[in-house]
Amino acid sequence: MVRMKPAGKVVLLLAIGSILGSIYVLVLPANKRNLDFHVPGISALKHRYARPIDGTPGSKTNPIVVAVPPSAGVLGLLAANGGADTAEGSIYDADCALRIRMMVESSPESRAKCLNGKTAQYYVTDLATFTKDLPGLRARGIDPVVVYLAAWSRGAHVLLTRPDISRVGSLAGVVRMSPSYFFLRMALGEAWSTIAGKLKLYDTSQEAARDYIAGKLDAVALEDPYVGLVEAQRKSRQLISTKDDPNSVALVLVGDRKWLEANPDAATGVIRGWLKASDGVARGRLEAERLMGDAFALTGKEGEIALKHWAIADATDNRRFFGLKGEQSQITQILTAISHALRQELATGDALSPAQLSDPRWFQTASSGYL
Repeated sequence: MVRMKPAGKVVLLLAIGSILGSIYVLVLPANKRNLDFHVPGISALKHRYARPIDGTPGSKTNPIVVAVPPSAGVLGLLAANGGADTAEGSIYDADCALRIRMMVESSPESRAKCLNGKTAQYYVTDLATFTKDLPGLRARGIDPVVVYLAAWSRGAHVLLTRPDISRVGSLAGVVRMSPSYFFLRMALGEAWSTIAGKLKLYDTSQEAARDYIAGKLDAVALEDPYVGLVEAQRKSRQLISTKDDPNSVALVLVGDRKWLEANPDAATGVIRGWLKASDGVARGRLEAERLMGDAFALTGKEGEIALKHWAIADATDNRRFFGLKGEQSQITQILTAISHALRQELATGDALSPAQLSDPRWFQTASSGYL
């Protein structure tokens, strides 16, 4: 395990965008839950959506649950909801007539279990972890699909090396089937073959970080919060990161296709509210930093640092992601690379094609009328 003095941990965690410490939205006092996020209302929605009948999905007695990481990447959802539970006057309340509950789960496994156990209708994860979740979810009769791009990694995934190393090719440790593995594979392109045979695969980030700190590796591919923790204990350089290769790690919203098709109005409302808030956040960085401060008790500077690690996806990002403008979809490109690696390099895989792992209809429907 990576060890640090308590004071050092606090400072580093505040500087990390992907993990926002232990200050979870679910335990914030009531006066911190209403974020007062001022985005113009979507007038058409006020006539299109009626309040759900009591007991149906999205009603006060049966809110839609989304399992999320404590991450800046879900800022759009937080802004649309006005906090962990839907606040009066928020986008979801006033425009979408829905009640949403954010269930904060720090580990990817625990978020997938929420969908698996049907305690949540959606969960937020990265594409690499999503492919790993598929077999277990399908075994429980769930048909999981990606329905929305929440954020792009912008420096949260890094290849750390000794300071004297200036080119790829040295021994690197990386966690198998992790976002860092696929980020490294996609970033290197044709150069992948020069390093693939030298990789030492790990089962956990803790193990990889520990060996790198101990000098057993010359390079290691990691993600937050391990990047900051490792840099504090071994002088390193960031040789490449998702800041340099920005469209290789995506934070996405996953839902059960069966539930989506059974509840089309609620499904569209979830995407539309999140989309509207994300557009506002993407265009107003100062407002986004204020929201981070209200929600996670960060100062303006700390909020600015956190947001640098993730780019909140707006409507344009989602169009490109799903390939809705006549170009090849980014999700297909990423999932194709992941599927190839799973089959050829990691001896596991999935029978469905990448295109079948996403369902862009909810974004298309939700975005009509105001974009």
